Amino acid sequence: MGVVNEDPASSGRVPGESGVCSACGLTGDLLPTGNGGSILLERLESELPSHMVPAGYRWLVDGGVASCPQGVEPKPGETCRISHGLVCPEREPPDLWPRLAKRREENRQRMRRMRGLPDEADG
Repeated sequence: MGVVNEDPASSGRVPGESGVCSACGLTGDLLPTGNGGSILLERLESELPSHMVPAGYRWLVDGGVASCPQGVEPKPGETCRISHGLVCPEREPPDLWPRLAKRREENRQRMRRMRGLPDEADG
């Protein structure tokens, strides 16, 4: 899901320090995770209301350790952090809501037919 682990030793980065995305060069906060890996999170000033972030992509930081709780609804007013990989301009965004993506594609095809254009699959 939202877990993006990397081995801090292989990256040459120390968890808890500023990290640099290898794809785009932007910096973020490199934090250790509970499983021995690390995650590059967007800067602290970019905390988001937890209810706006899909489950599995909500990162919480406690005592300098990042965790991504599974199957837990956010508390009212709770904020969370997101991984840089989720919003990196050099990476393809994940499909967070497959049913909506499918519906969006169906609507795109309907719109093309309504406008008299061929389906995208037809060329």
